Amino acid sequence: MKKLLIFAVATALCAMSFACLSCKLEEEEKGWEGTKLVVSQWPENVTTVRLKADTSTFSLPLRNAGSMMASEYFSGNTVLTIEYDRLNDNEYGEYYGYGIRTDSQAPFKVFINGVEAENEVLSDKITLGNEEVEVNVITGSFKASFNVTGVKTVEVTFENAPEKILTKDIRLTDETIYAYIDTSALFENFKQISV
Repeated sequence: MKKLLIFAVATALCAMSFACLSCKLEEEEKGWEGTKLVVSQWPENVTTVRLKADTSTFSLPLRNAGSMMASEYFSGNTVLTIEYDRLNDNEYGEYYGYGIRTDSQAPFKVFINGVEAENEVLSDKITLGNEEVEVNVITGSFKASFNVTGVKTVEVTFENAPEKILTKDIRLTDETIYAYIDTSALFENFKQISV
């Protein structure tokens, strides 16, 4: 009986020691701090918001509203990348892609800690004849660089959302020698149309 009592007391002490050790480990695990990315309202037509510093191998990717913290503080040049949805295979006839029309009445805007970020992604180009020409859309992603040194929390907010751009809404940036003709209504009565 005495041996059983000693065994029970020893087991209880071991269990308490293990519990205290695990509590201490959990506190130590939560003890690290680093740059925090916060997106409280998720915009439509966006798949990922990612923060990556030049000085770190670590990046912070969010795929829905919330926050994520790095294990270190970023410093120096940092790039915020916002990736847009992709079209389904059956949508490519009618739509060009998800993105921003430069002539939109409700353009997609991104704010980093309340300051509007400038998109560094260039306008798309298409081949017209043998020449590459710039069009009024920017698809694929939004990228903005900024200095994150001394910034502990990067809060990203949005105004509007990337659009699902109709192919018929694409226009050349330099339209001076081109005209647009919509022949879609003529296909109801004619088999072939040549312009």
